[in-house]
Amino acid sequence: MPCQGTVSRTPCRNSWRQRWTPPSATQIDVPRDRNGESEPKLVPKYQRDISGIEEKVISLYARGMGTRDIHDQLNGLHNRGVKDVLSSCVDGLPGFKGAIQAVFPKAGIQRCVIHMLRNPSKYISYKGPKKFASDFKAVYNAPSEAAALAELESVEGTWGKKYPYAISNWEGNWEDVSSPFQFPDDIRRVMYTTDIIGGLNRQYRKATKTKSVFPSDTPLEKMLFLASRNVTKKWTQRYRNWDQVLDQLIVLYGERLTQHL
Repeated sequence: MPCQGTVSRTPCRNSWRQRWTPPSATQIDVPRDRNGESEPKLVPKYQRDISGIEEKVISLYARGMGTRDIHDQLNGLHNRGVKDVLSSCVDGLPGFKGAIQAVFPKAGIQRCVIHMLRNPSKYISYKGPKKFASDFKAVYNAPSEAAALAELESVEGTWGKKYPYAISNWEGNWEDVSSPFQFPDDIRRVMYTTDIIGGLNRQYRKATKTKSVFPSDTPLEKMLFLASRNVTKKWTQRYRNWDQVLDQLIVLYGERLTQHL
């Protein structure tokens, strides 16, 4: 029907608007601080230095947030079918050991040798780490725990006065560092470090570094899944003397292992 006062057969814009009914939508009330009375708590106004956030994150972690997260992840593995863990090689993350023992009480725990060598490096002069690590090879390559303790005493005589923390770090964690000495050399070569996991994490970082923001968790999960598929294609190397390693593990763990073979 033409608009009043015109002879055009085309409806005017106002008539179209009157006939069109907008779809239902959720109303969003955006608060406005017209008088400038709002005072942000996390990052104050006009402040560019947000270093205080670090203390807030540390305080959250100190209250057990990280430990609960680890425990939840391990519980998730248990619920998906991982009923037993023979031995765990971990870094120095606080709470990791307790979380593993809570979910898998029979699991042995050992510290990653590579992490144990790297952690004290920041307390050693730039000329020292290579020689320090070289001398420590005699400790973690020793044939027995008694021999390793003797080598540690020798290293302490060489480096103890100059780098006391580097030595005390090994002595303070000896219970977990010494765990691998119960295994033959072939097994120790397989499980002495977590660097394989570190390599996988590097591939994840490489895949995601070009994306600063993900709209939701789903795209990120898909990207990590595809990255995992690409990485696992390269996992074709077979551990040396694996048949012998498996036989030795069966002797050590018996039915705990054979029931899953």
